[in-house]
Amino acid sequence: MNNIEVSVIIPVYNVEMYIYRCIKQIINQSYKNIEIIIINDGTKDNSIDEIKEFLLDSRVTLINKKNEGLSAARNEGIKIAKGEYILHVDSDDFIDKFMIEKMINKAKKYKLDVVICDVNFYYEKNSKENMVLKDGEIKENEIIYNKKYLKKFFLGEGLPSIWNKMWRRDLYIENEIWHPTNISYGEDGATMPKLILKSKRIGKINEPLYYYCQRKNSMMNTNINIMSYLKVYIKIITFLKKNKKLEIYKKYIGIYKYTYVYIHLLRHTYWSSSVQENIQFKILYKLFYKDLKKIELNLIEDKYMILIYFYKKNIYLGESLKFLYLFFKKIKRRNYWRKNY
Repeated sequence: MNNIEVSVIIPVYNVEMYIYRCIKQIINQSYKNIEIIIINDGTKDNSIDEIKEFLLDSRVTLINKKNEGLSAARNEGIKIAKGEYILHVDSDDFIDKFMIEKMINKAKKYKLDVVICDVNFYYEKNSKENMVLKDGEIKENEIIYNKKYLKKFFLGEGLPSIWNKMWRRDLYIENEIWHPTNISYGEDGATMPKLILKSKRIGKINEPLYYYCQRKNSMMNTNINIMSYLKVYIKIITFLKKNKKLEIYKKYIGIYKYTYVYIHLLRHTYWSSSVQENIQFKILYKLFYKDLKKIELNLIEDKYMILIYFYKKNIYLGESLKFLYLFFKKIKRRNYWRKNY
């Protein structure tokens, strides 16, 4: 294949129930000038057998490697990619039939480094819970620049995900940006701001073209290592310092610590067993209390502002308010299931 415009990279590890749908949707894209790079990350199940028929397509390349994790698999794909743009797809997700066509047309029309789309939050067994996640407020014909986008992102107005964005390959290669192999959870959050910082022109399609599938045994629905998110935050700080950009984003990156790291505390109260029995949560709580004094309330999203306001007044008042929030959320969910099932 010559002059490939889009390289689609799909790491594969133990997804035999979902991989066929994922690859089929990519094979059947309305836009054909693509290469499909499947990275077998040492899968232990029958994932590769499930997609044997697709390996006959001349656009498909299969790379077999030992298991080193999602980031290492993505990096392997990036190194051999020939396309002008790169699209990452997780192997248990799938994409709209017209996703690549719409995104590459947008990229070429406006000479973009990054094209963003919204996301379908897709539940495998309960379509009633499906919803659309908006990745920031960008008008269809608007070109946004890296500084403005990063400020919005650090304030919680975008999704910290790699896969609903199409990236110019040179952003990776020329700036030697790679996905971190020492972070197991939230690794997208460490890579995405780096790529954005090196981008010049960013655009968006206000349609949910990526299907982010929710299932009980997926990595993001198991017990997460919450300190990984703190590592991500530290990596971003280090990168901004290295590029002499920290002062520009300093007050915004502080808010990002709340919306990306401390947000995980919202699901628990300090008195709960999940916190008292988990040293990581206890460490995170101490950091949270320490950072409360520095936060600027006017930069916090409205939905969190009241809670943070009470925390600043009194830690126990904040915890009590959060307990009530979690209690009524649980009651609401229980009533929903009784009504619908």
